[in-house]
Amino acid sequence: MEARDAGRVIVVQFPSLEAAKACYDDPAYEEAKRFALQASNRVLLIFEGDLGEAG
Repeated sequence: MEARDAGRVIVVQFPSLEAAKACYDDPAYEEAKRFALQASNRVLLIFEGDLGEAG
């Protein structure tokens, strides 16, 4: 409803908030992160919540 001017939105679900933070902080991600920051203007958010179906 109040989205920024984004051409694409990607959601990646991790088993826990701690797992998401560990992935972001992993040294193996450093090279990919440098490339991504040079290749595009992006906003990366890490948040806790359930993406399961509402029922």
